[in-house]
Amino acid sequence: MRKFRKEKGNTQEDLANHLNISVQAVSKWERGERNPDIALLPATASITEKPLTSF
Repeated sequence: MRKFRKEKGNTQEDLANHLNISVQAVSKWERGERNPDIALLPATASITEKPLTSF
């Protein structure tokens, strides 16, 4: 997810704000400590402009 986020020039804060979650949650996803809620994947795909299957 970090790679996709950075390709679009977004910060963790940008992604967190778009998804209405904490920056800490995004950080944990990127470090592999947690997985995103499946309900957030469509919005994540939208902001990163990647297909759902990329996640």
